[in-house]
Amino acid sequence: MDQSCLLVCPAMANLSDASGVITSPFYPRYYPDDQNCMWDIVASNGKHLKLEIEKTTNIQQCNQCNCDYLDVQYGFDSSGNPSEKICKELRETVTYYSLKDRLRVQFHSDNMHTFIFMGFRAVYTQLESNPRSKYQEWTYLHQKGYKVHITLVTCVHPWNLKPKVCMCGLSFATPFV
Repeated sequence: MDQSCLLVCPAMANLSDASGVITSPFYPRYYPDDQNCMWDIVASNGKHLKLEIEKTTNIQQCNQCNCDYLDVQYGFDSSGNPSEKICKELRETVTYYSLKDRLRVQFHSDNMHTFIFMGFRAVYTQLESNPRSKYQEWTYLHQKGYKVHITLVTCVHPWNLKPKVCMCGLSFATPFV
C-alpha cells in the first residue's frame, strides 16, 4: 500500500489537559509523507503553557524549512526569541512558552518519499504564570474618537535575567466620518 495516501494525524486537535504529549505520526519510527498535523493547545483561564521539544527530534532539513517542518506559533523560546519552524536534528531540548493561554503546533511532511526521519516528541504543561515573560496591554482613547492599542511582551533571558522586548504590537482605529 502506498504510504503517501495515509493520513494518520489530526487536521486540528484541541488539547486542554494540564499536561500531555504530542508526537509526529509513528514516532519514534519514521514518519510518513504528505502529513499536515495541527494541535491547538489551550491553557485554563489565566494560565500559560510550556512546550518542551525533546532532543531526539529529527526532521528533514531543507532550504528555509520548505519541505518537512515543525512550527510552533504564539510563543517564544527560553532565550526570548519568537517561536519558529524547526527542520533539523536537535542536539538539545528546545523549550517554548506561550505569550498568553495558547500554543499552536503544526507538523508538515512533503511528498518526497524519504522515510528516514523520526520526527518529534513534545511535552506540554500548563503553568500558573509565565516565568519568562510579562504581557501588557494598553488602550488610549483620544477625545476626537481615535483609539490606539499597544501590546508589549517583555522576556527574561535565563542566563542574565535582563528583560528585553520579545514581541510588541500597535494598532490604530479612527472614528467613522
